Amino acid sequence: MADNLEDSACKAEQLANEMAECAEIKELTTAIVNRLIEKIEVSEPIATDGEKVQNIRIFYKFVGEIN
Repeated sequence: MADNLEDSACKAEQLANEMAECAEIKELTTAIVNRLIEKIEVSEPIATDGEKVQNIRIFYKFVGEIN
């Protein structure tokens, strides 16, 4: 369990370092997205009360999905 916590802390620190380097970006580029994000999942659209709704899940490198 201690190894798991240490691993999680290390991954969180890696993500924080990557984000710190991108903190003052003026434009979100493909390179920045590729650097920070592992994958993006977009669900099928669902019609709700006449509106189209889609769920989007973003999985960050090092830490996965943040809820």
